Amino acid sequence: MEIRIILRGALSGVVAGILGFAFARVFAEPVIDKAIAYESGRDDILAALNKAAGRVVSPDGPEIFSRTIQSTIGIATGIIAFSAAMGALVAVGMAANITIGILSVPHEWVWTYVMLIMFAAVFLLTGAGRSIGVDAFLGPRLEQAGARGNRVARLLAWLA
Repeated sequence: MEIRIILRGALSGVVAGILGFAFARVFAEPVIDKAIAYESGRDDILAALNKAAGRVVSPDGPEIFSRTIQSTIGIATGIIAFSAAMGALVAVGMAANITIGILSVPHEWVWTYVMLIMFAAVFLLTGAGRSIGVDAFLGPRLEQAGARGNRVARLLAWLA
């Protein structure tokens, strides 16, 4: 039974990781590309100034992974693997909670499951994170982008 709980937790982590990858691809990658372009321009200017001053300019080393690989496979692998591990870790905690509840208090194990469901329901129904968390930061921006016709932003605003 514990293995099934852990596998379900890892699967929920994978789903969250896929959503995280989509978010990073849509919202974070353009900002990262702008930052890389800025740094490349800055490095070119510094190299030209150093060359004009007669200083030796060392060439850049070889690129191990291209930017395309980093922004697609690299980010997907990292986010999805991390999310699956965190989902499995949460599931291990839930399995430990269930096991302790079953072993330590006879005839009370049903309430352990009820409490797990109630905690999930509280977080789902009360909009946790909307006043201080990430949802408070992203919610208005996603709603504005959704109002302009962006379907992904509209979906993410609905989920948030």
